[in-house]
Amino acid sequence: QAPGSFIIWSGGKLKNFELKMEHRITDAGDSGIYYRADKHPTIQWAISGGYQDPIEGPNWRVEAEKRPGAAEFDAAMERSSPGWTKGKRFTGGNHGGKRQFIALPGQLTQLVDGEIPRLIGSLDNSSKITEILGNGWVENHIIAKGNVLIHITNGHVTSVVLDNDDRNRPMEGLLALHAHPGPPMKVEFRNIR
Repeated sequence: QAPGSFIIWSGGKLKNFELKMEHRITDAGDSGIYYRADKHPTIQWAISGGYQDPIEGPNWRVEAEKRPGAAEFDAAMERSSPGWTKGKRFTGGNHGGKRQFIALPGQLTQLVDGEIPRLIGSLDNSSKITEILGNGWVENHIIAKGNVLIHITNGHVTSVVLDNDDRNRPMEGLLALHAHPGPPMKVEFRNIR
């Protein structure tokens, strides 16, 4: 399956940074903000790896269940993501490429070489993610400092990752805005700074 469409920032590779922006997405949309990513090895204008602050519409899960490979996705999530349930939203979490979700909304996790994420704390907002997201424009704030990755959504810290997985963690890379393949959707970004 094609990786979707990307808008790749042309300013070079990012290491330690803060990014603020706003997004708006249709009900079944599936998008994300990739950072510390690499150019895709075989597809021009695509990226792979890195970290992602996922963005999904409120009804994304309904559409996702209809896609080929949905059962495999669910099984991978059960193996690799502590605290995952089918009804959980992903926006504000952290997707670590081949490592799957390394933190879900409301989680503080630690990664150690080659292991699944360790849940080391709760941000007490995972059950409130739908209310935090609201309707309309959503503000994303990403802080990447060394091995600490913080996602803030509409002013709420929604995930924190301490990535001590020396073999697999990227310390620098590209920034890209993504639209996943799937049903028709619209995703908008503004006030990128």
